[in-house]
Amino acid sequence: MGWVGTLWRASTAATGAAVSAGSMMAEGWARRRRTAAVRPSREAMRTGILAPGDGPPSGTVGTFLDYREVLLPDDVTPLNTGPFPLGRVKHPRADTGAYPVYLGWEEVRCHLAVVGPAGSGKTANVLVPLAVGAAEAGLGCVVVDTKGDFIDDFVAYRARHGINRRHHMVRWDIADPATSHPWNPLNEVRDQNDSAQFALALLGEVDPAKPNSDFTERDHRWLRGLVYLLVRTRGPNPHPRDLYMLVVNQQALTALAQRDPAAAIDVIDLVKFPPADFSKATWALANRLSWLAEPGLATMLDGSAPRAFTLSQAIDSGAIIKVGARVSGGERTMSAAALMLNMLRLRCMKHFGTCHGARMLWILDEAPKYAHRIKLDEVLDFMRGAGVAACVGVQDVTQFGDEVEQERMLANADTLIALRGVSAATAAFVAKRLGDVQAATVSNAMDAHGSWNPTLSHQTKPMLGLREIMQPPVGRYGGLIHTRASSAHPFLVTFD
Repeated sequence: MGWVGTLWRASTAATGAAVSAGSMMAEGWARRRRTAAVRPSREAMRTGILAPGDGPPSGTVGTFLDYREVLLPDDVTPLNTGPFPLGRVKHPRADTGAYPVYLGWEEVRCHLAVVGPAGSGKTANVLVPLAVGAAEAGLGCVVVDTKGDFIDDFVAYRARHGINRRHHMVRWDIADPATSHPWNPLNEVRDQNDSAQFALALLGEVDPAKPNSDFTERDHRWLRGLVYLLVRTRGPNPHPRDLYMLVVNQQALTALAQRDPAAAIDVIDLVKFPPADFSKATWALANRLSWLAEPGLATMLDGSAPRAFTLSQAIDSGAIIKVGARVSGGERTMSAAALMLNMLRLRCMKHFGTCHGARMLWILDEAPKYAHRIKLDEVLDFMRGAGVAACVGVQDVTQFGDEVEQERMLANADTLIALRGVSAATAAFVAKRLGDVQAATVSNAMDAHGSWNPTLSHQTKPMLGLREIMQPPVGRYGGLIHTRASSAHPFLVTFD
């Protein structure tokens, strides 16, 4: 089994280690709470920051940032080793981080979500280190590059940390065909299920609530049928531009359907359209497929060109697969990225429920922009069973839609990283995830003799407030991390 078997055994051992680590972290926090004071410490009064061990604020008119429920550096020592670096754990009142913290495969395989606005350091401080950690651990890695600079950041990070090991890398980016390795998505299609994933990537999910959803469903059926027909009749390596030709040339479609009528069942009505109405019926499909016929992309879409690869080859080699999805490229780049991700998912799902598939980390930056093209919620639901972990990068949870959609997309992320500067909506999502606690409070009441006496009581309140989540005391770059498998409580990290 080689390194796969070694990693599988290590993963099994890590399960027990993760449980033990979580127990140790919980015990440390509980012990600190039992010995908490009944009033704020001098440091709390000086800084305006409450930390574990402090009593509730009293005797002052000032306001406090309340971090009494977070884990301290002494509580997270079980996370001081591992392949995936996550900055330096920080005491709420400390000027600097205490020591580096890491996640192991057992935490990462349960998926991560990283939420941070533009400029928060999401890529440089979280996504790139995760990719380097995966490569150094011998894991396959899929990276969705939304700006075109991920490889430069990857190389720079390795240089800063003295990492000299070379890693095999496969690039596929329709915004940069000159440096891309050729790949033909039609070569990955084996059956109608594969054809359906092809259509999903280019058209997105059907929303029954939207107007004209019937026409969208029809376009899905047609595109699914066109892909399947082309693969069945043209033999090995049909070029994707041929798919575009089928939606703009009814004669070409008719000739192909006559060669294999059984394979043309999903497009038989399109074949019989009156010629005068054919282009009116297929104009939407033509717009979505036109990039497949661009002359500048002919070589990188040719599976027989030099340096061409198949997904099985890339996965088996343990390569870093860089998928271009540049935001500046609009819908076409998102469609192309989703096309590769959907085909990758099908290849990985062949090993669902077994220990034979290659372990992989998918880094899905700017995931909301293509989530509806890959069914992101299903990726997070099922891919773990195929040995695939996912890290979902998001600027704001509202990009997914309302609260129901936010929960649907992110519920399966066991680790959540909220970076400094997140929006109030994101902070509310994090606060809801953390839940409420019974927090100690002090009230003053006048007794029968006219004296003011403090009374200690408890009230239900969020574990962390919105302000504490949005602006944690972590320096310019940092945030809070919550790993459900290890503890119900989050901890602060800094990247400065």
